[in-house]
Amino acid sequence: MAQEAAEPIQAQEAPSAQAAKPDANHAVVQINQPYVSKSFGELTLPFMWEVEVDETTKRLVATETRTEQPARLTMDIIATPKDTNGEQIARDMIAAVAETLGTTAQIQVAKEKLNCGKSKKCPELTFVRSSLEGNENGVPRRCALEIVPSSGQVAVLSLCAHAKRTYEPELSAIVHQVFTMMK
Repeated sequence: MAQEAAEPIQAQEAPSAQAAKPDANHAVVQINQPYVSKSFGELTLPFMWEVEVDETTKRLVATETRTEQPARLTMDIIATPKDTNGEQIARDMIAAVAETLGTTAQIQVAKEKLNCGKSKKCPELTFVRSSLEGNENGVPRRCALEIVPSSGQVAVLSLCAHAKRTYEPELSAIVHQVFTMMK
């Protein structure tokens, strides 16, 4: 019986040092973490973000983990008098955030009909949006806000992060996706 010559074992090439280290200034956000809240219903939030909810004040805060400069997603439901202009309240809220960041706000207003699945009665909602960049207490920040006024209440979603850190998808897309996935 003849023995076959064994092929020499070749060492695997080590991956480049750059490929081995994740980019600390870039994050890919997957929105697939289910979360149920009495105030907000069924949500889908960014994966592996820590979530805190105060059901009394109707405030949810999701904080990015595994980074020294975490982004923070906040959701608030704020009661308003039924006879007030919700769109104007939304504009005023965005202007207040812009003032805090030392910048001016570019505001977009869009009406959108949500996908309600099999239900034929899907509401058309008004979204008041803005993306802002400025400094908060000397720290460069980028924020995306999406405010949805309704009769007697306003839903406010904001996502703020360090300005040097980039996100995929962009902050405004993350906020919109979280909102439109609410049930």
